Amino acid sequence: MQMEFDRELYIRSPVDTRLWVASVGRGPTVVLCDGLGCDGYIWKHILPDLKRDFHVVRWHYRGHGRSEAPADLSSMTVEGLVDDLHTVLDELGVEEAILLGHSMGVQVILEAALQPRGDRFTGLVALCGAPGRPLDTFKNTRLGLRVFPLLQQAADRWPRLAREFWSVAVPSPVSISLAHWFEINRFLVGVDELRPYLDRLAEMDPRVFLAMLDHASRHTCEARLNDLQIPTLVVAAQRDTFTPMFRSRTMHERIASSEFFMLPEATHTGPLEWPELLNLRIRKWMANHRLNPASGRPLPTG
Repeated sequence: MQMEFDRELYIRSPVDTRLWVASVGRGPTVVLCDGLGCDGYIWKHILPDLKRDFHVVRWHYRGHGRSEAPADLSSMTVEGLVDDLHTVLDELGVEEAILLGHSMGVQVILEAALQPRGDRFTGLVALCGAPGRPLDTFKNTRLGLRVFPLLQQAADRWPRLAREFWSVAVPSPVSISLAHWFEINRFLVGVDELRPYLDRLAEMDPRVFLAMLDHASRHTCEARLNDLQIPTLVVAAQRDTFTPMFRSRTMHERIASSEFFMLPEATHTGPLEWPELLNLRIRKWMANHRLNPASGRPLPTG
């Protein structure tokens, strides 16, 4: 996504990697937290709307996008990403923020809100994600749990070959066509919306991707959701097979302070498929919880 930012910088993380950070707009701070292997493509239509009234922060996780990968891949954990999030906000001088998370980003924002410093977060928007263990229900089967160990073993045993195969296979026309036909609603979003994700994913070290997936597949906040008191908007996609809708419903039922919204006929890329609808729903939720922009521009109510 091409976006002109007011500020771009690199911040040193707790594990001594350089994290890419950018911000745009003025007002209360909103932080966008990506999914696994992502570097911002999902926010293509969300960020331009938010930047009119909010100070929007984008950042790349360690080992993702323009941020450096750690030397020790065991530090690729959800908790590690939360540490980086606090480091980013501290460096920017941000005391409070609203968090938006997509896919694995839902695990990141929930973990951040449930940790001791979670009181700095005033609201959460959980988009097309689960509170943990996403491979347990990936494609509504146990397939991910069976296939993942084989991929990880292959990448560890033949790292150079795995890197070469990854860089060619991920952005190939076959991968794009399969994703367009089976993973997104092709009537709501075109293949050009998906191509940037696959192109950038192909540049990522597959060992970093698999290390992060390994931890995310074991990490969960589910048992702690009853402790969450922050206003939360849970957004599900009706045809999401990566994190099926029932995961979002269960999350909503366990968070007493949450609201639930479904994107009809949408898939895991729901924010690209129904951007106007999603923007309106986020705005309404913000207004209902008085998370109003400093500009004073009126928001939808009711």
